[in-house]
Parts: sequence; structure tokens; C-alpha cells
Amino acid sequence: MFNFRLYLWNFNWFLYLNFFNVGFIFFCNGFFLNRHYPQGSFFSCFIICKQYFFYFLVFPGLLFAAVAGGLLSWFDRKITASVQFRKGPPLLQPFYDFFKLLLVKETILPRQGSPFIFLIAPVFAVFGAAMAAVFILLPLFNITSGFKGDLLVIFYLLTIPSFSYVIGSLASGNPLAAVGGSREMKLIISYEMTFLLVIAGIILKASQNFDLYNIINLQQEGTPFIGSISGVILFIVGIFCIQAKLGLVPFDMAEAETEINSGAFIEYSGVPYALIKLTKYIMLFILPAFLIALLMSGFNLKGINILWAVLKVVDSFSHGNVIYGVSWYFSLHLSGTQIQGSK
Repeated sequence: MFNFRLYLWNFNWFLYLNFFNVGFIFFCNGFFLNRHYPQGSFFSCFIICKQYFFYFLVFPGLLFAAVAGGLLSWFDRKITASVQFRKGPPLLQPFYDFFKLLLVKETILPRQGSPFIFLIAPVFAVFGAAMAAVFILLPLFNITSGFKGDLLVIFYLLTIPSFSYVIGSLASGNPLAAVGGSREMKLIISYEMTFLLVIAGIILKASQNFDLYNIINLQQEGTPFIGSISGVILFIVGIFCIQAKLGLVPFDMAEAETEINSGAFIEYSGVPYALIKLTKYIMLFILPAFLIALLMSGFNLKGINILWAVLKVVDSFSHGNVIYGVSWYFSLHLSGTQIQGSK
């Protein structure tokens, strides 16, 4: 018989070790940065900390990525509504949903399970997504100050939200949430290795360079990696990996509403569920941005090229909607065929 308590305990310690490692990286980075400032004065350390907090909380981290991801969420819902011949939501509907959960809805804790782990898991998810946003968007906006996280650090941070979903679902004590967490774990095993192979292919094309700054500069000085056959293959595989990491159709078995009623998030409400929404908004923006940095030479924010940068994000994101539209069309066609046959 499968022991969910032991499963939860192992994942709990795995997450704690993850955050210990990330904190150790930042501590070492701050320690070595002091060499660039005279005598390591308190004022210089304060300036560095204030700069890091601004990157994390405002731009290009939590606030900026959340707003951009909310707008992309509206675009996703609008395209989905158009495919299904509906009107769709207004522009600010994702933000209405978030603030309604944050300020209005009540937080209900499950009677069984672990309340502390249940509540702290969405916080870890937001932290991992926001840190990944900082390390992805700093090179894209050509901001050279701060910690230069390599591709493996970014990959490492992008896995934290998925593991947090699994831990939160198992901590809820709900059988349907446990099923959703189990399915999320299977998805992680299936797409994370593929996504790592995509990153390995990028590293090989960049002459074994792990630094995202250098990868973007290498493409801007020469040809974007997507301009080759191998680059197109990596782009297609990356699109499917992003679709799976976001839990969108057809990789939504962990949150199948018709089968297990939202799966891993069935017990979440109020502020914790608002944090999960926030994490999904951030991931909705930074994953296409990461693919643009890896294969499409990043952003060029000068003049008319700003529009081209926006179109890159929309294009990378819209390929997921194409997958959804095709799957929805064929499911509708097959269901129509069955109805005609039954008549």
C-alpha cells in the first residue's frame, strides 16, 4: 500500500534542501560582490540589498512578471473563447479574479493533513517563479547588474512551483488532491527530462556556454538558433514542454475538472489559492520569455523593435493555443460524428 505520509515527508525535506541551496548561492554571491566595493561598507551592502529587493519585488521580478502574465492570461482566455465561439472576459478579469481571492474569499483549512505545509507550499511556488523571472528577464532586458544565474540555476528554480503543487496537494489530506498530486508528479517526470535535453541542446549550440547573457549576445551577433533545423526541432519540443509545465491542454490531467474536480488545488481557497493564481500568471510569461532568450536572440528594446519583442512573446505563447484549438476542434468533430452515427 502506498504511504502518502512518507511520500509527503520526503518531498518536504527535498523542498527544504532546495531552498537551502538557493539561499547558499545568494549568500556566496553577496559575499563575493563585496570585493567590488571599497572596504565592504554598510552603505554599499545596503545599496546592493535594496537593488536586489527591487529586482525581486518590482522589476523585472514579481510585480512586472505578474502583470505581464495576467495580460497573457486574458489573451489566452480570449483566444479560447474565440475558438469556442464565445465573447470572452474583459481585459482586467485575471486581476479581478486574483484580488477577489486575496481580499474577499475566506481561507478554509482542511481538517485532515498538515495545515502548515498546506499554507507554505503556495509561498514557495511564488518564490520560485519570481526568482526564475528575475534570472530570465535580467538578461532579456540587458541589465548586467546582479547575480548572473546560468541555465541550470534557472531550470532548477522553474521546477519549484511544480513540486510545491505536489507537496500542497498531499498535505491537504484530500484523496482527489492526492490523485492530482500523483498525476502532477508523473507529468514532472515526463517533461522535465525533455526540457533539460532542450537546454542541453542550446548549451551545445552555444559552444558549451551556460550563461544566458552570453547565449543571447552570441545570437544577436550572429544568427538566432531557431534559424537552423536543429533549432526548429528544439523550439517545437520546447513549446510542448512549456505547455506541459503550465498544465494546459492536453497536459491538464493533474487538474482535470471533469474527472477529479481541479485535482491538486481542490482544497485551496482564499489567499493560498490567490498565490497559486499568481504563480501561474508569472509562469505564463516567463516560460515563453525563456524560450525567446534561448532560441530567438532575446529582446531588442530600441524603437520599432519593441513591437517585435512583444510579437515574439505572443507568438511563443500562441503556439500553445494552436495546440488547444486543434485538440478542441478534433474532439468536437469526433463527438459530432458519434452523435450523427447514433441517430
